[in-house]
Amino acid sequence: MKKNSFIIVIALIFTSCYQGEEADLIIHNAKIYSCDAGFNVYEAMAIKDGIILQMGPEREILNGYDCDELIDAQLQPIYPGFYDAHCHFLS
Repeated sequence: MKKNSFIIVIALIFTSCYQGEEADLIIHNAKIYSCDAGFNVYEAMAIKDGIILQMGPEREILNGYDCDELIDAQLQPIYPGFYDAHCHFLS
């Protein structure tokens, strides 16, 4: 009986391991300014194929996604989706 209980416990441990969603890049330890309805500031974001998958608390993003490339932003501000494509030819 002890042997069967041990096997069941081990099987439950291995089958309950959470496999996070795949991401290409995670930026964490940042101040990410969003333009959502509440103009929230997030700590981390996950990106895949150039698209932001999720922004949120650092622990939630780091634990929710499998990623090979992590960037520690060292609390620097990030403005996702901000493009500044203008030029001053004469000045």
